[in-house]
Amino acid sequence: HAQLIEQVLQGSYLARPDWAPGAEAIFTLIIGLLLVVAIPRTSALSSGAIGVVAISCAVVASWYAFYLPARTPPEIIKKIQADTATALIDPAVRVKFEPLGTALIGSMPDQLADTARADAERFGPIIKALNITGE
Repeated sequence: HAQLIEQVLQGSYLARPDWAPGAEAIFTLIIGLLLVVAIPRTSALSSGAIGVVAISCAVVASWYAFYLPARTPPEIIKKIQADTATALIDPAVRVKFEPLGTALIGSMPDQLADTARADAERFGPIIKALNITGE
């Protein structure tokens, strides 16, 4: 929650780049093929290493977003979005994220909603099938 408060006070957030869904699909395909081929031919330790690399890559390919409460007045949303866009082009901010390989891309609230909705539609059935919960 401290990070959320910090983001609210600073008016900055990170959003996922437009190319992320394609990169994730390619990543999933490559890792899936690698696991199908490698696991039967490798030791448990090697299989574990492959899993660690896959998880590490997935974490690096994650996206971040800044959300506000549902009934936030439109003028506040516009102000925060404008301030965020300004912060994301600030060289002092960008230099902090470069070592992480993070692409800083500001998006409009409706674009973020579309991205979140698409991810929920794509990953929701998998999450339900695997009985994954937030607890």
